[in-house]
Amino acid sequence: MKNIRYINNHMKYHTRHLEELVKVLFYELGLKNELDYQIGLLAIDESKNEMCVGNYRDIDESLKNDLQEWANSKQRANFCGKSYYFSNKFTYKDINGDFVVVLKYNDKKCEEFVKTYLKFIVQRFLSIIETFVSVIEENRDDVVYLKNQIYVWSREFIEERISGNTICLSQLSYFSSVTAIEKISKMTYESEEMIGKFIVISEYLDNECDIVLETVVRLHETKKIRKLLQITYQADKDGLYLLYNQECIVGFISPKNIYGNYFLIEFKGNGIWRFSQEGEYSKGQGIEFSGINLKIICNDDSFEEKFRRCFQKIFKCDDNIDVIWKIVDKAKSQKHGTMLVFLDDMKEEKRRLNSAGFGIKVKDNIDKYVEQITAIDGAILMDKQGKVYAIGTILDGEMPSDNGFDMARGARYNSAIKYSYFRREQKNLIVVFSEDGYANLISNGKEI
Repeated sequence: MKNIRYINNHMKYHTRHLEELVKVLFYELGLKNELDYQIGLLAIDESKNEMCVGNYRDIDESLKNDLQEWANSKQRANFCGKSYYFSNKFTYKDINGDFVVVLKYNDKKCEEFVKTYLKFIVQRFLSIIETFVSVIEENRDDVVYLKNQIYVWSREFIEERISGNTICLSQLSYFSSVTAIEKISKMTYESEEMIGKFIVISEYLDNECDIVLETVVRLHETKKIRKLLQITYQADKDGLYLLYNQECIVGFISPKNIYGNYFLIEFKGNGIWRFSQEGEYSKGQGIEFSGINLKIICNDDSFEEKFRRCFQKIFKCDDNIDVIWKIVDKAKSQKHGTMLVFLDDMKEEKRRLNSAGFGIKVKDNIDKYVEQITAIDGAILMDKQGKVYAIGTILDGEMPSDNGFDMARGARYNSAIKYSYFRREQKNLIVVFSEDGYANLISNGKEI
């Protein structure tokens, strides 16, 4: 593809129809106020030397770059660029030519598990976009149809994670893993509903059960599972969960004995259950089902909980975590945004970056002055004990080898990515507060 030429093609009505569908998509996921999104309809006319693209809105640079990659890609179907998702090419019944839908959304508030789920749903949605725009079926409510599809796609997404295999629910027997879980969620035991009962799904062999089950119990044996679930409970950093290894129930395990990332199924009442990913840096975000209705849970794990957990995980200490959190908490109110850099040992780094910032010594509690010292550009340099060494520091860095750099995330975020990757040999954690109020935790060149 030598060139892309942009032509004027007014498709306002059709684009607004697509916007309504996307609005329904995110509304049904419970994210109508959580995600900012942009959608465009492109008219595509390809030739040997150029591709003509038309839409009724301006095409930004990020879309131009993704469009060029899409044009050069051998696999066009469900193409995912750096910023935009592309649908398959399709045709309108009443208009000549080929069209492509492009969708971009902001998922900064979501952790990796929810991001993966959203990508899965969006790609499924765009793969059948022609069903909504070019195939007219009498007596079909598109909103109801889309809602049903979201439910089916979500079950497929979870089924793959429970069974470890890529599947299509239409090819499954009645007793799929998700079907069994849904059935269990509606069961009672001695008239008691399924509330506060837990199943852990993990393939890690080093997760040793506190109580080993010698009898083989499969997930589809729902009556046996329901009886065993009666033993499970959750307490503060304690309790017992049923452990499922993608083949059978292994036994009962305490949360403190679970290693690595794992999936957690929590039963919350008659027909209500939640599927989430837990582990080193992930907690609380998941998908909750209530019959055919579902929603994404984004806010169970507060930023404070996530920060404390990540800090302890990285530095293996939390001696002054309460003092450190006071500093972080006050820094997040800085309306222009700011950045806090924690290193295992900051003394040598202060000398190295001496000319790139302002070295300081604080006689009193630093949390008194956080609003003032974060008012200038640059990073605050601190050690794992919460001692401040420098303010207004301009960070250097190195581009991550796995391309964690993201032009869409702004200069402060990408500066943190490059610096943390550059200092990856030393334990590091960077807290980035953006001007729009978002908070990100970055370590070793990656957002966590």
